[in-house]
Amino acid sequence: MADNPGAQFLTVDDFSGGITDYYIAGRPNQFQKADNFVINDNRKLELRPGSTNYDTTYYQIPAGQQRLVSLFESESQLFQHSARNVYYINSGWNTLQGPGTNPVFSAGTTAGFASYAKWNKHVICANDEFSDIMRIYKDGSTWKVNNVGLPALATDPTITPGANTSKSFIYAFVRKVTYTSGGVTFIERSAPRLVSVSNADAPQTNANAITLIPTLSNGGTGNYDTANIKVEIYRTVHAGTTLYYVGEVTNGTANYNDNTADATIQLNDTIYTDSGVLDYEQPPPAKYVIQANDCVFYLHTKEDSVTYPNRFRQANPSQPFAAPHFDEVDDEITGGGVIGIYPIIFCKSKIYRLEGFFDEFGRGSIDKREISRTVGCVSHRSIVQIREGIVFAGDDGFYFTNGFDVMKISDEFNATYKDLVDTDTKKSRISGCYDPVKNRVYWAVQADSSSNDCDKIFVAHFRWGIKRDTPFTTWSGGEDFVDNFAPSFVFMFNKVLLRADRRGYLFKHPDSQLDDKTVDTATAPTNWIDKTIIYDYRSCAFDFGSPGVRKWVPQIMVSASNVSNISLGISGSTDNTGVFRDLKEIRYLGNLIWGDPVLVWGDETLYWNFTPDIEHKRWFPAQNIRCTYKQVKFTNSYTIIDRSDDSITADVDGTANTVTLNAGVYVWISDAIDYFISFENDNYTNQYQITGRTNTVLTVQDSGNNLTTMTDQKWQIAGYRKSEFLSLLSYTLKFVPLTTSQRPYDGTDGGND
Repeated sequence: MADNPGAQFLTVDDFSGGITDYYIAGRPNQFQKADNFVINDNRKLELRPGSTNYDTTYYQIPAGQQRLVSLFESESQLFQHSARNVYYINSGWNTLQGPGTNPVFSAGTTAGFASYAKWNKHVICANDEFSDIMRIYKDGSTWKVNNVGLPALATDPTITPGANTSKSFIYAFVRKVTYTSGGVTFIERSAPRLVSVSNADAPQTNANAITLIPTLSNGGTGNYDTANIKVEIYRTVHAGTTLYYVGEVTNGTANYNDNTADATIQLNDTIYTDSGVLDYEQPPPAKYVIQANDCVFYLHTKEDSVTYPNRFRQANPSQPFAAPHFDEVDDEITGGGVIGIYPIIFCKSKIYRLEGFFDEFGRGSIDKREISRTVGCVSHRSIVQIREGIVFAGDDGFYFTNGFDVMKISDEFNATYKDLVDTDTKKSRISGCYDPVKNRVYWAVQADSSSNDCDKIFVAHFRWGIKRDTPFTTWSGGEDFVDNFAPSFVFMFNKVLLRADRRGYLFKHPDSQLDDKTVDTATAPTNWIDKTIIYDYRSCAFDFGSPGVRKWVPQIMVSASNVSNISLGISGSTDNTGVFRDLKEIRYLGNLIWGDPVLVWGDETLYWNFTPDIEHKRWFPAQNIRCTYKQVKFTNSYTIIDRSDDSITADVDGTANTVTLNAGVYVWISDAIDYFISFENDNYTNQYQITGRTNTVLTVQDSGNNLTTMTDQKWQIAGYRKSEFLSLLSYTLKFVPLTTSQRPYDGTDGGND
C-alpha cells in the first residue's frame, strides 16, 4: 500500500477468535459472522466443504418425503432412522424388521428422537415415545432386531395334581432365548413366575399336569424371537425351597406333564436366582440409553404405564437384558453421556456423575455426585463426547464438562444462542457430532423460527483448547437458499460429515466438494444442479485502538491462498450503521481450468499449475471513508461468468425461450444452469435464469415475458460463480487518525462534547 503521512495499518491474519455478539471494538481475530467457513489449523478462514448425495442411487429413504430423524452405525454399516423405521443400504434399500415384520420402534414419530448405545456388537435402542427397548445385531450376514430382555409370564399356568397325598411343591417358569451375534452365543432369560401347588402326589407316581402356559406374541409392535423362545420349568422337591430344572416347552406350547421324581431333579441345574442372582427384570421403556463400563443404563423410564422422569436403571454387567437396579436423581433427566468409566446424567438444571455399580447379586452401590446444580441440558442429541470430556447444549449456551466441572464455551454469543433455544421444539431438535480428525463439533440447530426444521450448523473449533470463548463458525444454505439446507441430524461416518435432511435425503460433506446440491423434491438428484456456497464474513467493528478518535480509512488489501479462481465481493460499513457499501470486486481468473471454453489454449502467456497467492487492493467509496468504527464484509460477488466478447453472438427465440450460439467452435459453459443471461438490446438490464443447456442451446426462464426474438445478439452470463474456494489469509486496513470524535449538536447541552 502506498504510504500517506501518518498512515497506519491494521492487519487481520488470525481468525481463531470466532463469532462474537460483542463485535463493536471486538478483538481483530473475532468476527460478527463467518457463515459457511471453517477455521483451519493455521488460524485462517476457509470455505466449508460442499455437499452431495450420500448415495446417488439410493438417495432418499423408502418413506419418501419424510423427516430423517437420526443416523447410527454398527460394524461399518450405516443405518438411517425415521419415525418407527430403520433403513440401511445393501444392494438396495432394506427395512430393518423383527421376526414378525414389525418396525424397530414400537412407537415413534418423525418429530421425535432416538437414543442409541453400543454394547458388544449390539446397538441398544430407545426413543422419546417410550418405545420398547430393542437390540440390533448381526447374525452371520443378517441384520436382526429383537426386544431387549424377556417379560415374565403374565399369568399363572394351571397345575393340576394327579392325586392327593398332601405333598406340596413350588414351580417356577422362566422364558429363555438363545441367539448368536458375531459368532458369540448369548442367552437371555426373564424373571421367574412362581406358582405353588399343594395336595399333590409324588410326580413320578401321579404326574402334575401343567396347562395354560401363556404364549408370548408380538402383535403389531413387538420384536421377540417367538419361534426360538423356550419356557423353562423348575420345581422344588416336596416341601423344599430350591428350584431345580424339570424341563421346557417351546413358546406357544401350553401344556407340560411333570412326572419327574424328586431324586432325579436334584441332579439338574438350579434356577439362576438360587445363588443369589437378582431377578432378570426386563428393562422398561426409557427415553435415553447409555453404556458405561460394560453396564447399560436406562434413563427417564416408564414402568407399568407410570412415567418416572427422574429414574434411572442399571442393567447387570454384561447383561443389558436384566435391569433390576434403579435409583432416582433430584431433577427430570434430559439425557446421558459417558466420560471414561463414569455415566453422566443430565437433567433440566442439574448434572450428575455416577460412581460405582451393582452386580447381578445386588452387591455394590451407586453414588450420585452432583457436578452442577444450576446447569442442565436441553437435548440428549446435543450431547457429544470429545477427547477431553463432553460438550452439550444448555439453556443459555453450549457447555463442556470433564465429569467434575462445568464450563460454558459460547460466552461470546449469548444473544445469538438465545434464539436457538427459545422454544421446546427448537431445543429438542439440536443434534451434534464430533470430528476427531479436525477436532471440531458440529451442532445442527434451528436459528430461524419460521423454518420448518433445523436450518444451520454451529461449528465449535477445539484446535486451540476448551475455553469460555471457544471459536465458532456457522454453516447454512445462505440467506437466499435457506430451505436448501435442512440438517435434521448430523453424524460422522468414515471420517466424513453426514447431514440428514427433513425430506428424507442424506448428504455428505467431503473436503473435495466445492458446491452444494440444490434440493428439488420433484426430480431425482441426477437432475439436481450444483449450487454455489454463499459465504458471509463480517468483521468486528474496529476502533483501531482509539475509540475517541475519528479515522480516515481509504483502503484495504486482501490476501488469499490460490486454491482456485475467486470472485470476492467486499463491502464496508461505518459506525455500526448496518449499511454496507460495495467496493470493486476482486475477480481473479488466473488459474487454468481444464476444458474452460473461454481460454485460448496454446497462449504462451498462460502458465499451467502456476498459483501464486492472490493479493489485491481496493478503495472504499468516498462516503464510506471517515469513521469511528469500520466493519468489512466479504461474500461471493455477483459477477460475469462468460460473455460474447470472449465467444460468439447468439440468436434468441422469444417464443421457445431459447438462446442459440451462432456457428462456430464455441459451446456454452458446462455449468451454465442456474446462472442468468442478459442481452445487449436492453443494455443487459433484464436477466433470464438458465434452466437447460446443450452444447449450443440454452433454455431460459422468462417469468416477466420480456424476452423477444432477436438475432446476432451480444450476451453475458452472470451469477455467483460455482466451484470457487476462498482461503482467506489476511486483510489489511489502511487508516489515518484524524480528530477527536464528535457528535452533532442537538440543542440540548449547549454544543458538542
